Amino acid sequence: MDPRLSTNTDFIDALPKREQRRLKKQQQVLEQQTKVQEQKKVEKQKEELAHKLQIEEKKETPTREMRRQNIYPKPSRNIETNKVPIKKEKSWGTNLFLTLVVLCSFAFLGYSIYIAPNKVDAIFTIVNASMITLTILLFALAGWLKNTKMKKAMIILTGFSFIALLGLHVGTSLEFFELPTQPVVEDLTSKTMNQAMKWAAENKVNLSETKEYSETVEENVIMSQNVEPDTLLKEVKEIEVITSEGPNPESSVELQDMIGWNVDEVVKEIKKLKLSNVDIQFEFSTIERDTLFEQSKTGKIHRNEELHLKFSLGNEEDLMPVELIDLIKKDEFDATLWLKRNGIKYEIKYEFSDKIKKGKVISTTPEKGTVIDQKTQSVTLVISKGPKIIVPDLMNMSLEEIAEWAIKYNVNISYNSEYDSKVKKGKIKTVSHKKGDVIEEGGIIYITTSKGTLRMIEYGDGDINKIRTFATTYKITLNESSEYSNTVEKGKIISISHKKGDIINSGDSIDVVVSLGKSLEVPDFTGMSLSNAKKICSEKGFDCTVTYVKSYEDKNIVTGQNKRAGSEVIAGTNIVLYVSNGQAPSSNSGGSSNNNTPSWGGGSGGGSKPTNPVTPPTPTCNTTTMYILPSDIDTQAPENTCVNIKNRYPGYSISCAYQPSNSGIKGQVLNSQELKGITINSCQNVTIVIKNN
Repeated sequence: MDPRLSTNTDFIDALPKREQRRLKKQQQVLEQQTKVQEQKKVEKQKEELAHKLQIEEKKETPTREMRRQNIYPKPSRNIETNKVPIKKEKSWGTNLFLTLVVLCSFAFLGYSIYIAPNKVDAIFTIVNASMITLTILLFALAGWLKNTKMKKAMIILTGFSFIALLGLHVGTSLEFFELPTQPVVEDLTSKTMNQAMKWAAENKVNLSETKEYSETVEENVIMSQNVEPDTLLKEVKEIEVITSEGPNPESSVELQDMIGWNVDEVVKEIKKLKLSNVDIQFEFSTIERDTLFEQSKTGKIHRNEELHLKFSLGNEEDLMPVELIDLIKKDEFDATLWLKRNGIKYEIKYEFSDKIKKGKVISTTPEKGTVIDQKTQSVTLVISKGPKIIVPDLMNMSLEEIAEWAIKYNVNISYNSEYDSKVKKGKIKTVSHKKGDVIEEGGIIYITTSKGTLRMIEYGDGDINKIRTFATTYKITLNESSEYSNTVEKGKIISISHKKGDIINSGDSIDVVVSLGKSLEVPDFTGMSLSNAKKICSEKGFDCTVTYVKSYEDKNIVTGQNKRAGSEVIAGTNIVLYVSNGQAPSSNSGGSSNNNTPSWGGGSGGGSKPTNPVTPPTPTCNTTTMYILPSDIDTQAPENTCVNIKNRYPGYSISCAYQPSNSGIKGQVLNSQELKGITINSCQNVTIVIKNN
């Protein structure tokens, strides 16, 4: 470099102008080079500083192994800010809480899956629990993750999952969509038996029917069922229903004295009381027309009792010809009542009709509008029997097909089921109508289906009541006998004809022998003193009672007994001892003895002492009138019907037999009409036949 460039300006000014310009240019170039060098130096220093900072950061960032071992480097000072970075603390409480919440959600999901098979909405239960668990899991991940982007993604997914969960509940509650549900038992009440049988056949459920009278439910309509509606169908094999038989025709009603009532008022009362056997007649009378003047019964009567009513037609001379009104489609009762009220004679014919409902008038001869002269003309009514129904081959139809056919033609089907090893379970065993039979609308067809093979139940030697219930339930004849036994306790089974699991066919009977307990031989007490006799009674276990009688024997000597010596009885048997009171009987040959005075077997008079034991008095036979009351009937347990009747007639010998019947209700006395009002006595046995199906 030229040394002159560093001289002062005075020196430069002394130089020639040309030299001055050259030196100034050199000075500008030198200054520019100096700036460039200084800039490079600064940039180099910056690079060195950045490199140092990078090295320091690497030293302070913990490795995965250091994090696992919980080792962290000491914080270093920031070169630029000269500050110590803040150490971030781990939130262990928050992490523990999130972990517990996630575990609880998985437990809830597992429990929901476990209980789902027993819930109607099993799919909804599982989906709901799964979405709740997913929402909680995404929320927990958002709390666990440190990466900002991943944290934000988990929060967004949590929101979407929660919205989907709300959509599931809103959609199902407002029925925007429906998830599949498990089949359940329907509410069969208020349905007809045909409708219920169709449903049962479709769902492969056995349906058994019991009929009961009802004042409010229409005939053949189901009143109750033994399985609650909405019960899972997979848990049900058989459903028992109770159908209405309509009002009980034998129930009692209070019939007023209706003399003086108008015919319309009387008819209204008849329908209100549901009387089923009413004969209405009209006769000429001086009493006001349409007024009741004769009534055969009042007070308490049975609905099906015959009731005769007579109404006035007024004076015969006042009866004028009347124009026949339109009786078409009127009920038979209403049509005939109108004819009777107008003194018109009539006859009735019945025909099938596809157009006119059963029980209503199809046509009249003559037709409506004809003026009828009651003295010379009569009317013929044609009453509909409903459509003519031809019975198909029911034996070769399924129960579902039979139910559909019965619904279509308004035919009532009465279903019953029995065990039968020869007919497959669920198949038809018998039908009351064969193919080609004609049946009226509303008629009843009785169908019996098979329950399959019936086998003997498991029992122990003390389960005689269990066997009795089994026999009654399944209509099996039980031949029960008793024997004394020194090895089998009283009331326990000695022998039985069927072992557990044995097949019981239709018509089979079960024979069972029940122990009377140990047998005791009745001693001969005759001639013993009363004290000795009582001692023997106590030792042997007899229940001895004393009756004093007049006798030639000394006082307190046993003169006779009501049980024959040597006969076999059980412990606790009552034995009556006839004991002398020390007073000789009267020698008056014409005298008669009372219940406490024995008849002597060979005494001829005087003071002769009889040698034969005293004969017990002949029992007195009490009598009473028998009635079967509605309160006696137990529709759930037929054997209770027997107990109820026996309890009302203590001291009378009453036995009960059980048999099935196609009519009436379970527990009903089938021979009640034969027993009604008969006189029975305590010395005879009366048999009551009770319906057991």
